[in-house]
Amino acid sequence: MKTLYFLLLTWIFPYNFHALAQTENKSLNEFLILGTLKDYMGRNLDPRQENLLDRYDPSESVMKSIIDSLIRVTYPNEVYHGIEIGANTISSKFLADRFNRFYSYTESSSYTTQGKPILTGKLRDNIMPKEKEKLAFLAGAFLRFGSISDTAYRITIANSLSKANVCDKLLKELGCKPYYNIRRNYIPVGHDIFFHPTPKVLAYLNKHEKLRKRIEDSRNLFIQNMLNEARNKDKRNN
Repeated sequence: MKTLYFLLLTWIFPYNFHALAQTENKSLNEFLILGTLKDYMGRNLDPRQENLLDRYDPSESVMKSIIDSLIRVTYPNEVYHGIEIGANTISSKFLADRFNRFYSYTESSSYTTQGKPILTGKLRDNIMPKEKEKLAFLAGAFLRFGSISDTAYRITIANSLSKANVCDKLLKELGCKPYYNIRRNYIPVGHDIFFHPTPKVLAYLNKHEKLRKRIEDSRNLFIQNMLNEARNKDKRNN
């Protein structure tokens, strides 16, 4: 099953990224990347990981690879060559500084062992004045956190501190009439934004739909692979 999973990754990635690179204006790529960044309890600014751009779950190998290559075509070579790709992280001083400016930070209740505060960030207001920037941000959020059920579109972000609210606001500004629901009886707390895209928003999301679907499929395959391994392990132990 692992072999099948990694074969799927090699098939997914080359096609998807070239499709993205052809349809996105490079000046908007930054907002698309911003839309993909995690918002689990906000954006942490940890002095022990001050160069961290983002962290990815083990099931998000395709997502991480896409962001890696999107960075390659968006920024100068000297920036790209300064990136560190970890098992589940992308780090770069230049990129961390550049994306951290989109957030306002306050001290959290967490500290390093040296007593330095770990800051928590929320997306700042009015960072996307242009319609194309809003569309690019929403496209990035939908790539990583989006799903489709019949004609209903949904963005789900667990324990979101600001991104779900920003998505809701942008969708309203673009005429999509979203419904924002917070599932407080779940752990983690679920933030769901349901909407029916306008023709303009739909056309923009459709540019990336094949890519989003393959990201979703790779994630589901990873999870299924882990479940199968757990079942097989139980059978061997019985």
